[in-house]
Amino acid sequence: AVLLNVVGSVGGAMMSGEAPPASGPGCVHCGEAFGSKNLLFKHLRASGCTDAAAKNGLKVDQSEPLERVALIVGCIPGDDAAASGGGWRAALWRGIDAARGCADGADVGAAGACTGPTGPTGGDGGGGSGGGGSAPSAPLHRPPRESYAARGGAPGAVFASEATKEVARLAPDVPRACEVLGLLTEVVPEAERAAWCARANAALPPTVRILGRSEGLANSFQADACCLRRCYDCLVPSALLLGDEIAAAASAAPAGLLDGSDEEDESMVQAAPVAASGHVKRGAGDPRWGPGASRTAILEQYARLKAVMRRLEGEHRLHNFAPAARLSPHEGASRRWVYRFRAGDGVPKEEPHGVSSPVRALSAAVDALLVGQLQSMVGVAVALARGCLPDGFLDYALSEQGLTRVPAVPEGTVFLDRCIFTKQFHYFLQPLMESPDALAWRAHLQDLLVARARSGVFETWFNEELLPSAHLLTEAAAAFSRGARPSPQAMPAEGSIARAGAGASASEKDEEEVEKVERVAKVCAEVLRLLRAADEGGRWPGISKGREKVIKSDTLRENGGAGGSFTFGSMPPPLEAPGANRLFPELARRAFELETLLRPDRPPSSTIAVNKHAQFLPHVDSGAGAGQGISLILGLGDYTGGELVVEGEVCDIRYRSLEFNGWAQRHWTLPFEGERFSLVWFTPRGCEGLPGLSVLAAEGGDPRDGFSPPVRGLAAVDAPPLAVSETVQLRGGLAMPRLGFGSFQLKGADCDSAVTHALEAGYCLVDTASIYKNEEAVGAAVRRWEAEHPEGKRIWLESKCSSYEMGFDHARAAFEATLQRLGKDVLDLYIIHWPAVAKKAHGSPEHRLARRETWRALESLYREGRVRAIGVSNFTASHLSQLVEDGIEVMPMVNQFEVHPYFVPRETLEFCAANAIVVQAYSPLGGGPGSNAARATEGAANGTRLLLGHALVLAAASSHGRSPAQVLLRWALQSGFCMVPRSSNPVRIAENAQIFDFELAPAQMAELDSLHRDSAAQKFCWDPSGVH
Repeated sequence: AVLLNVVGSVGGAMMSGEAPPASGPGCVHCGEAFGSKNLLFKHLRASGCTDAAAKNGLKVDQSEPLERVALIVGCIPGDDAAASGGGWRAALWRGIDAARGCADGADVGAAGACTGPTGPTGGDGGGGSGGGGSAPSAPLHRPPRESYAARGGAPGAVFASEATKEVARLAPDVPRACEVLGLLTEVVPEAERAAWCARANAALPPTVRILGRSEGLANSFQADACCLRRCYDCLVPSALLLGDEIAAAASAAPAGLLDGSDEEDESMVQAAPVAASGHVKRGAGDPRWGPGASRTAILEQYARLKAVMRRLEGEHRLHNFAPAARLSPHEGASRRWVYRFRAGDGVPKEEPHGVSSPVRALSAAVDALLVGQLQSMVGVAVALARGCLPDGFLDYALSEQGLTRVPAVPEGTVFLDRCIFTKQFHYFLQPLMESPDALAWRAHLQDLLVARARSGVFETWFNEELLPSAHLLTEAAAAFSRGARPSPQAMPAEGSIARAGAGASASEKDEEEVEKVERVAKVCAEVLRLLRAADEGGRWPGISKGREKVIKSDTLRENGGAGGSFTFGSMPPPLEAPGANRLFPELARRAFELETLLRPDRPPSSTIAVNKHAQFLPHVDSGAGAGQGISLILGLGDYTGGELVVEGEVCDIRYRSLEFNGWAQRHWTLPFEGERFSLVWFTPRGCEGLPGLSVLAAEGGDPRDGFSPPVRGLAAVDAPPLAVSETVQLRGGLAMPRLGFGSFQLKGADCDSAVTHALEAGYCLVDTASIYKNEEAVGAAVRRWEAEHPEGKRIWLESKCSSYEMGFDHARAAFEATLQRLGKDVLDLYIIHWPAVAKKAHGSPEHRLARRETWRALESLYREGRVRAIGVSNFTASHLSQLVEDGIEVMPMVNQFEVHPYFVPRETLEFCAANAIVVQAYSPLGGGPGSNAARATEGAANGTRLLLGHALVLAAASSHGRSPAQVLLRWALQSGFCMVPRSSNPVRIAENAQIFDFELAPAQMAELDSLHRDSAAQKFCWDPSGVH
């Protein structure tokens, strides 16, 4: 209609005698001619003619165009000027607001318009270039710009240095030479970017600078996700690296000598003079290295330093290098990549003729920097290179078997030098980081930190901290290398630990106390007898995956040792009660009674962890219900050693009970010899008010009679029983239907109708996903069915987190959106849909991090009771193994992937079977005409058609009087799989559900099992095997 109005206006102008446009449509308001209608409408929507066109009925988007940009930011946190008014970040938002034309949360332009360098509208502000038209109307009034300072940040703003969700454990606000801030903001023409930055800097304190603004970047740019490496420098005195005597004779090193460009053997640290020969040879004729004798000493010392730094490169567990982060070695956050660790140039950079440089930069390129990590890396490198600590200390510090204090240089000289981005964005951002403004800021920042480095704090640290503690650290490393107990003095205790002994002398107690001690001893003896019987009887339960991660592997029964661990009592929802309640009822009762004797004033615990012959690694308690309750531990048996270490304090727990905060204090077991059992009483969050003895004796049974009812968790309380012909029990006790209805490619009313037919046919499980774009229709059909059948079966709903929703925060937000679309408060099963991030190459290392962070989100939802079960989809055995290696706490309960007689991925199936992961098959009839293989072959590789028409399938169908589809689904059922076939045909939907009343003969199963060797056999759908 608008087009007709405009063209009509032009025609009217022609009829009235006015000059018509030269060619093509023209603007009736200004008379300018355009070559196409598209150009005309572009002119009408962004010119001085816009308001007049809008009055004539043209729909105009009045919002300003935005672009995704990167700002190069320099800052010195902690300065009073920047700190006033909310810190340097708040100051930064205020400066950006000033550049945008906003102040104090409101626009400064008249009539609500935001004034800026491009005029009131943000466009060219004028009319058309042609003359003769009517005068333009009043300028278009756009919505006011929102103040970034008022809202606490710009839309989509993220700093490149904040690399993970473990932000609380990352390095605090260190100074930044070239930080990169990505954000979505208004478009600024190239010619005006410098002026934009100048306006921002005029409003910023001198400790915060915007050093450049990029052009508009692709929407895929995320400053944190697209940053490959963060490069940090630590400035240290050269004398600290070389020693006073060598440093006194040292001149500046030639450029490139210390940056790792040579290729010396990694064993330099064991034979420094030999390894340094390359350095000596290169520097033999260079007078800047000084006289011959001192030259050799200088070069050998730098070679030794370089060798130590190289040993810190690669992937390591750096829990001991970040004491403030309080990490345990099995936590994923402790596993960090150090891509490069080198001694760089002198600061300020040497002049051409070798002026002595008193300060050097030790540079590290990392994935993310933990609190104190670089100071500890530099401290260890200095201590080893100077010979204060033995070479073996580094192995001890990187070991997962203990916590120790490592040397750390003083704070105050670490800064973020630059960030390295993916190739797609590197070429846009690198010139900005090397601009004159950026280089000048970097030099200014270095000058400030050099003053700190030369203030004497490093010399004080070396003489008063490193040297006095070196002998204790050396002893601990030596004990570690011998396999002996480490010295408890290697790590000073943090805080006091409440303890109470059950073995005090009877002479010090009155008669009542003596009697109490005798009762404790008697019950301890009885508990030990029952523990030995359980061990010798061969019924000791298997260890959970979460607990397995924190026990030294070679002490576990599964790895040839004698160790094991299980749990008594109750578990928080949605978990079921431990099976050991039924296995050892008398042991459970006696163990809970023992707690009341040991600590009569202690509230009775709900749960006991029972450990045998297990050496625990440093950890804090986690898993189901983590976060509440003081733990009580007691050691039993005939053993020596085996003390419990709590934050560095060694505690003898053999027949001596000890209370400690297992959720917050890191603790581990020292090596031991002999028979060692331990009991740990605790109450997880969610089990308050459920004392173990009460739980064991609840609802009609005494544990002495062998009865132990399961604790009613969320699944049991909130969910009525499922009415299906066959179900499978997931880990945790939930019963999931074996047969479900898949909704892939079903949309709108067709989806609603198909789901309704499926529910009428007896399906109790409906599978959907956010990427299917049909969760509203699925939810509406299920809710309507449940309303019409209030006493009927409960419907199991499962959905998936797509590859566009991966990451901790994104996944949690996606889950909330899924619940809203489905109209549910709790979901039965939530699944990671695909093992890779969308639009990333399959070989990208980002996929593994994304899988880990997304799974952490699902674990948190599971613990909160928002979802009853969690799983994955399209994960291979390799992807699942990586999840385990990355320290997950809950093993996936379901893996949904393609399975049918033509495709049977044995390795993945074996991993799932070994780890109690239920397999749910999609495309159980083979990929249909819409599968990847079928589309690639123009329908020739239609797996459903090939399988349904196979002679062996047809023969089995004929012998049972069934359809070929029913035979294939029955094969999956008898093979132990769950399945989610899809159809929109009501007849086929009902037919697919009728598979529980017949059985394939063993010979028929064997014939169908052999189809994976058929020439037509292949994977028809998406292939995740190439995903890193």
